[in-house]
Amino acid sequence: MDGTFRVAVGLLAATSLSIAVYHRRKVNREAKIPSRPPPRRSLEIALRMVATALGAAVLCYLIYPETISWGSMGLVHIARWSGAVIGGLGIALMYISLDTLGRNYSSTTETRAGSELVVSGPYRWVRHPYYVAAILMVVATTLLADNWIIGGLGIIMIVLLVLRTPIEEEALVREFGDAYTAYQRRTGRFFPRC
Repeated sequence: MDGTFRVAVGLLAATSLSIAVYHRRKVNREAKIPSRPPPRRSLEIALRMVATALGAAVLCYLIYPETISWGSMGLVHIARWSGAVIGGLGIALMYISLDTLGRNYSSTTETRAGSELVVSGPYRWVRHPYYVAAILMVVATTLLADNWIIGGLGIIMIVLLVLRTPIEEEALVREFGDAYTAYQRRTGRFFPRC
């Protein structure tokens, strides 16, 4: 049965990676370079290191599961399969978020030259739906893999994303001024405002 869960994790990882790479390549062909060079912050470096470690843990689970089997949480199958549903939602939100951003997508905290403020699609409800998708993907992968090592690295990555968000929003305020400030008042950062 664990082989089935590994296939599910593999599909989730391959799909999310394909979506991210597709949109990154598309925007790099179509969009101008960032308006300012991305800052070399320790937070950015830490985020990339943790994301790499998380990717390595998922790869170990997929190829050599015995190397991280000691991190098993002992979840029941229904809890593990709920990860597939959560992962499906995460994949859909990831694709819609990146597709809505279009040429405005940037993997750094800085905006690209000629960017436009996007307030449609999932951005009409929350300012960072792509990060919400990343959170859903971490939860999904942790449940499907039934592994606290993956979950722990995922939690660290989420914390770093949450810490990075104000820096990103400062750049957006610099770029879009009052329009972004008004947008902040209307929408929640990660959850819709009631």
